[in-house]
Amino acid sequence: MTVRKSELRRAEVVDEIKAITCSVLQEEHSMTEDAAQDVADSIVDGLLKSFAGTNIYIPSRYFKEIEDRREKVESLFNGDNYAEIARALGITQRAVYKILARKRNRPLKINSP
Repeated sequence: MTVRKSELRRAEVVDEIKAITCSVLQEEHSMTEDAAQDVADSIVDGLLKSFAGTNIYIPSRYFKEIEDRREKVESLFNGDNYAEIARALGITQRAVYKILARKRNRPLKINSP
């Protein structure tokens, strides 16, 4: 029985997800190696059951970076300094326009007690 290259790659990705999950649990949550491995196995098993047969896109940029950039644009904006913001952040003016347009279209957050 021959194993296709794509099947091998999928197995490698699953193993890598388990290894990363285990490492994070140990380093950031002080779990023992055995406990972290058990949790990592459970998480990956759950992901496989939930998303079996689905193509999942993982963006190369972290959402935190995008959120940080959005906040920076909004804090620097004074009403007409699109080009200045674009230069300062190394993005296009179009990106600045889009970020600010999304802000205008976002519903207001109301803090409830």
